[in-house]
Amino acid sequence: FNLTVNISKPLPLIVSAGVGTGAFSSPEDFQADKESVNGFGSVALKVLPYASVIAEWTDSDLAMGVSVSPFATVPVIFGASMMNVVGEDDSSKAFLFTAAYGFNFL
Repeated sequence: FNLTVNISKPLPLIVSAGVGTGAFSSPEDFQADKESVNGFGSVALKVLPYASVIAEWTDSDLAMGVSVSPFATVPVIFGASMMNVVGEDDSSKAFLFTAAYGFNFL
């Protein structure tokens, strides 16, 4: 999808959805080792040429974060997110910091 603030500057929106078992099960089913199927999804909006905001939902967790690719000629991406944003248990909240470097094998 292309959202636009200005017709000459579209904001790409990426949407992903799926179904899964195991870690995607409800917390109760996961703890009870009960096999169940639940949905998950994510949305990312590229707000600048080098930055995106991201939200991700599993059946029991909402994560929100940002990713930044600060160098136009170097394939490095940095990310920061907060996990379990809507969780009732504050002890399960966590911050996640990532760094990635891309390269081509071919």
